[in-house]
Amino acid sequence: MTKEKWNRYTFRSGTCNSQEANSLSLYAAKKYPKLTKFYNLGPDYEYGRTMWALFQAKTKEANPKAEFIGEQWPKLFIPDYTTYINAILAAKPDAVFCSLWGGDLVAFIKQAKPYGIFEKMKWIIATGGDITVAKALGGDMPTGMIVDQRYYFHWPESERNKAFVKAYMADYNDYPSAWAAEGYDGVYFLAEAVKKAGSLDTDKVIAALEGLTIDAPRGKATLRKEDHQLSSDFMVGETVFVKEYPFAIVGNTEVFTADRVLYSIEEWKKAQEGNK
Repeated sequence: MTKEKWNRYTFRSGTCNSQEANSLSLYAAKKYPKLTKFYNLGPDYEYGRTMWALFQAKTKEANPKAEFIGEQWPKLFIPDYTTYINAILAAKPDAVFCSLWGGDLVAFIKQAKPYGIFEKMKWIIATGGDITVAKALGGDMPTGMIVDQRYYFHWPESERNKAFVKAYMADYNDYPSAWAAEGYDGVYFLAEAVKKAGSLDTDKVIAALEGLTIDAPRGKATLRKEDHQLSSDFMVGETVFVKEYPFAIVGNTEVFTADRVLYSIEEWKKAQEGNK
């Protein structure tokens, strides 16, 4: 909605697919340059296929020796992943790029773990740092998986984020998920835009939103003027256990600035020309 199907009335206050896929690709290429044979496991709809395409493109840039040796596309919400697990084991990739999410990711990990699959190859999981997934799996979460999430309750270690987590905990007795933080950011952006515009007039609010920067729990966040896409830092790491929490969190982290992983305004302009 902020790229190929852009319109002036839509703003995205959350991160987009390119930030996720590109950050994961760059992290893997830097930390694990010997990974060359990649396999895909993704949900069979637009998100999964877009993420795989983006990951392949960035990985080819970062690692010229990369090969993409297979792909599997399970339907959403299937109960049994045995066929897919066996196919991946038979292919023997160095790494698997996985874009399963939520309950599907939880179900897959629970079913796949007894096969030892997470020790036999590196796993790169989009939104794998989701706290709701981590809590659902508890001690069953494999360690060392490369993961991201669109917001982390423990990062950045800023007073702003700590205050947000404290307030959320007071209201809900739980840690905020990425979805809670992105919803909060959306309302925060809108409130600041209305305040800046001094009006509820649509055109005035749009003008106020374009280029607006807020001090969000995730850090400095800007709605780009041209495409209305959120621009902010993005963090990737690996699943680890620490004594403070009964579930896995994201450690061994690296932060990627938006200029490295978010699609450029030039790319956005080309996408617009393609729609004419």
